[in-house]
Parts: sequence; structure tokens; C-alpha cells
Amino acid sequence: MVCDIKCGTMLSELVQVASLIIWDEALMTHRFAFEALDRSFRDILASSSPIAKDLPFGGKNMRLLMPSLSQEERQELSQFSKWMLDVGEGKIDATSQEGEDEPTWIEIPQELLLMPQGIHKSKNVLIPRISLTLKNTKWPFVLQRRQYPIKIYQVTMLFTPVAELHPQSTNVVIRVCVIRKWEFRGATNDGPLQHINLVLADEQGTSIHAEIAAALAVDKGSLIEIEKVYELKRFRVTPSRNYFKPVDNNFMIQFTLYTQAKVVKDPPQMFPRYIYKLTSFENIEDNIDNRTYLIDVLGMLTQIDPPHLIGYNNSTIIRDIYIKNASDMSLKITLWGNQASNFSISDVYNQSINQPIVILLVGFLAKRFKGQPYLSGTTASSWYFNPGIPEAQTYYSRLQNNDLQLIQPTAAEEEIQVSQPPNLEHKTVEELLDIDPDMFPPEGYRCTVTISRIVQNSKWWYPSCSRCHKSSSQTSTGYHCTSGGCTDINFRYKLSFIATDGTCEAEFFCFDSIARKIVGKPCDNLVTAVTTSQGPPAALAAIVCLKFTLAVAINMSAYSVTNRVFSILSILTNHGRQSFIPSNMPSHPQQELHTQDEIPSLPTTQDSPATSMAKLSTCSNEKNEARRVLIYSDMPHDTEGDDQHISEVNNQELSSPPKRIKHSHTNKGAPDLTDPKKKSS
Repeated sequence: MVCDIKCGTMLSELVQVASLIIWDEALMTHRFAFEALDRSFRDILASSSPIAKDLPFGGKNMRLLMPSLSQEERQELSQFSKWMLDVGEGKIDATSQEGEDEPTWIEIPQELLLMPQGIHKSKNVLIPRISLTLKNTKWPFVLQRRQYPIKIYQVTMLFTPVAELHPQSTNVVIRVCVIRKWEFRGATNDGPLQHINLVLADEQGTSIHAEIAAALAVDKGSLIEIEKVYELKRFRVTPSRNYFKPVDNNFMIQFTLYTQAKVVKDPPQMFPRYIYKLTSFENIEDNIDNRTYLIDVLGMLTQIDPPHLIGYNNSTIIRDIYIKNASDMSLKITLWGNQASNFSISDVYNQSINQPIVILLVGFLAKRFKGQPYLSGTTASSWYFNPGIPEAQTYYSRLQNNDLQLIQPTAAEEEIQVSQPPNLEHKTVEELLDIDPDMFPPEGYRCTVTISRIVQNSKWWYPSCSRCHKSSSQTSTGYHCTSGGCTDINFRYKLSFIATDGTCEAEFFCFDSIARKIVGKPCDNLVTAVTTSQGPPAALAAIVCLKFTLAVAINMSAYSVTNRVFSILSILTNHGRQSFIPSNMPSHPQQELHTQDEIPSLPTTQDSPATSMAKLSTCSNEKNEARRVLIYSDMPHDTEGDDQHISEVNNQELSSPPKRIKHSHTNKGAPDLTDPKKKSS
């Protein structure tokens, strides 16, 4: 009796080179099987070793059968065999872990452990298995083999790999490490909390984006900490969003009211510390219009500029840093707010040694200023100094013996005092309408309003030169900058809307940087949506019911028209979406603006929150008198200045586009509802 393994086959060659052969259930196997394997191994191994014919199993170390074992090895094997028998007979005390009722864990003595060593330590190995044939397909099914059939029952793995998650995944448990965590408060990070974001990774290094809604931020979000490992269950798996994705995964996790997160004590040291997908410096410009993924880069830190203040009343901190790649190509990174003020290298940089610093930056957006690409920080942005990743080894080996003069600010330059917002006098909308335009202070007044509707028939965007940000005129061949003739344009906001605080309504106007904070999306995205649908895009109509505290000034048009327009200097507070719009008590004769009943309703984008904008009218329609309609000229209006940070944070000088006054008389009267025979004219 011999095994069916022929010499010269791939299986025989595998037996010759095998370092370890695992025989499952060997103690249950008949003696004839051992004898057959012995003869087969002798024949197979004799081709490579002449003495294999005379050695048990052809010289393969079957441990206790080898006569060449030393006395110490035999003693160790005997000790291990005795310990195994004691385990089977229940002579070894078991212990229980936290949360378990019965002791089921047995600790192996340190002297019996074979610790990994050598060049193959921590390497993956391939263990071939004999293929077994299904006897049937019902659970439990039986696998047919030579000795004993194996009965297999359907079981659930303790932890599901992140790579196997899909929207149909239910009642699964994952074990993940929290790599990053940040809060999202709108596109400009100054509104109410909308959700908490997490980047999670399992032991295999597969990452996924997770989101905790604002309503669950206290109960769930506050319990999740960076670099801790959790067992998560009872969550939802949904398709990931198609914009600003922090990781490359088609799915994401959403926490629910019933999601459970249990901290893992003493987790295995197999979780990754960094999750990234590097973009080369040469490809940054190609990703300026790509909003699908956030950008991760790696480089050597060369310059740190001091923080400085910009924006309305110099209330925003920014800082520029510069890095370069292995080809000495430089790239500018702009940090904002707390990230700008908290950026420090004091823990990793010794000025006396002057050792270069390699930095991994993750979660940035590619932008362009004056024709040059750069990266702008987001709430998802983070960075790591001298990361232990394979891609950084090129920098470490190159800079090992090189000194690099890092340009950084002095301690005095690091000291910066953020200007406090001016103590503006608060005014109601009705009070603003009563003030003489000449009496408006330069810093404006503060008022709190809720947006009730968008000004009809007004163009809310204009084409802007991507370099100087001035308006571009449209020709038969495209857009051309009126100043430099540049044909590369972006679309920017010039937004008008009606807002109220319950005392009266008024029209408010703002340009791109402030409008972007109100809408929450870049103008380019909305203009693209308009080209594929009729009416105002849903994102623009969705600003109805948003409440803000604004710093406003009188628009210059107030000197020539009756209906005043207020220019928004800054958004002081974002109060978020309101459940209702305050009802007006009209008492100001100047501010008899159009009601929605008098304006033909425009078709809106499908699923728009403001599809029925007529229901949002807050003005009374009882008077029968002339109305004035403010119509913006279709001619684009130049924005002031071309400074990068003014264009990204605020426009210091705001003016309304040219307007025309159009008088229209209406003869609508209120229908008499007491007499059903009467019809309204």
C-alpha cells in the first residue's frame, strides 16, 4: 500500500522542498497510512538524497521518530506531550475573560512556545490543502474523503473584514482602529455641527469612511477616540458619497441610534497607523476640478511661513507651508484657522542638528491661485511628521547625511492676536430700512434674519477669470477676461435673496466667498447642474429657511432707488435650518416687496426643497398698488482685488450689480370668499 504520489509530478516536488507538513487528525489515522506515507516519502526523496531510502519518511523530521534528536529536544517534546495530555484530562486550570461566564482560556507556558524567528518572521506562508468534493449542498453538508466524512455547519466569523462589507450586510461585527476623526460644520466650517467623520481600518489594512449624525454626536461621537480599537456592530452600510471621499472605498458606514462600539483592550499590533493614497506633485493640477477624492501628498518640509490674519476685520488665521518632492519640485500648502495656529514642529525638529523633516499630508483640496496649483486645508486635513511608510524611505536614504536649512518663523512672528469681531449695534430689518444711507457706519450693523425666498429673475452667477477673478465676457468662441484676455474661467456667485426677522423683509446681496458659505457648495457645481435641468438648482433653492446673523452695510443703490439692498460684509453666526420662517407684520411703506403670488413660479430642479416656493411667501397681498421689480443687468460685474485670501474668505468691498427699475401695476383684489358666486378678477 502506497500513496498515489508519482515521482516527477508537481506534488512530489512540493514534498521535496516542504519545510513543514501538517497532518490533520493524525492520531485518528490507521497504522497502514503511516506505513504507506513512509514508503512514498522514501521513494520520492531518494531522487535527491541517496540515504533517504534508509531514513524514516525519507529523512523528513517527524520529531519523535528521528534518531538524531538530541536529549534536550527529546525532553522538550516529552514535556509538551505531557502538558497536552493534562489539558485533555482537565488538569490545567482555565481562566475566563471579561464578559464571559465560564472559564474557557488556557495559557500555554512560555517555555513550550516556539517564537517566530529568522528571515521569514511575520511573513505570509502558503499552505496547500487537499481538495474535498461536496456530497450535497444543504447545510450541514458532508465532505467526502478517504477516512472519515467531515460534517461542516454554517458559522459566522467573529469579525467581518471591512473588504466584505456591502449594503446587505446585517448583524455583522467588525474590529477596526480609528485612524482619523473630524467634525463637519458646513463648507466653511462655521455652521452648526452636521456630522462627525471617521476613517476606520481593520487588521488587513482595508479602510472605510464612517459618519455619525449630529443628533448622535453626544451619545456616539464623544465615545470614539483616535488610535483606539473598537468592535462595532448594528451599523448601516451605504454607498459612499461621490464627492470629497477621504478613502478609496465604494461603501461607507453610518452610525445609528442602536450602533454599539466596544473598546478592545490590548488589541493586536496589526492595525495600520496611516491611511493614504498619494498623489504626485505633477498630478496636482489635474485634480483641481476633481472633487471625488481628497488629496494626500508626501514631501520634505522646506519652509514654514508665520501665521497672519485675513478676512472681515482680520478674524481668520492662515498659514502657508512649503514642501518639495524627491525631484526638488515645490508645492504650497495653505492651512486655515486652528490648523494654521496649531501647526508646530517643536516635537520633531532640533535646530542644532538641522535634520530634515518628511511630512505626510492627508485630506486636502487642490486649488489654483494666479495660475499656480496649491493645496488648501479642509476639516478632514491632518499631517504626520517622519511617517514610517515605504514611500518615505526614499527621502530618508537621500537625506540621511544632508543638512537642510528649514525656513521657519521666529517666536515673535508666531505670536498673533486674532482680532475680535467688532461690537456691532444690532438692528432689526425694519430699523435698517429707516436709517438714512449717509448714517450707516463703515463697519455696518448686525442683524439676524431667515432667508424667505430667492430674488426672481436675477442672475446668481457670473464667469470669473481664474487668475485675476475679474469678470469675463462671453464671445462666440467662449469666455475672455476683460483685463488680460485669459480664457480660463470659473463661475462665481453674485447672490440676491429676500430675508426677514419678523419685523419686515429686505433684499440682501453678496458675492462669491460669502455666498459659498450660505449655499455650502462651489458655484461651479451649481452652474453645471443648471445646464442639465431647468430652473434654479436644488442646492440654491435649499437656502430658504436658513438663519444667519450678518454684518451688513447699505448698498450704493440705496441713493437712487426706493427698494434698498443690503450688502453682506460677513457672516457672524450660522444658526442652521429653521422649521419655519418668521411672519412679518408689514408696517414699512418702502418695503412692500413682491409676494410670490404676483411672480410667475419658475420650474425648479427635481426634488428641490423649494419646488413650491409660493408657500414660503411671508408678505401680505392686500394692497392694490404699484410694485417695483429689481432686475439685475445680465452684464457681469467685476470683483474687487485679486488677492488669493480675500477671494477665498471675503470680499472687502461689495457692491450690487447695476439695476434697472421696472414699474408694474397690478389690479388684483382680494376675492370675496363670503359669496361663492363671486369670482376674483
